[in-house]
Amino acid sequence: LEFRRVLFRSQIFVHDITGRMVAQLMDETLSADMHEVPVKLDTKGIYLIDVIAGEKHHVRRLTIAN
Repeated sequence: LEFRRVLFRSQIFVHDITGRMVAQLMDETLSADMHEVPVKLDTKGIYLIDVIAGEKHHVRRLTIAN
């Protein structure tokens, strides 16, 4: 049995609610697996986390309250 390691270009961007990019958390080639990325945002508010991995694209909302 042979397994191939699948690699994807992975990017994570953080945008504020107006759409302005406030951070780029990742721009790497990673294996198709679970990965953790620390997020450090100093300002309270609502942010959009833009995750691109290969041809997949997801946007999630993140609320910083404290």
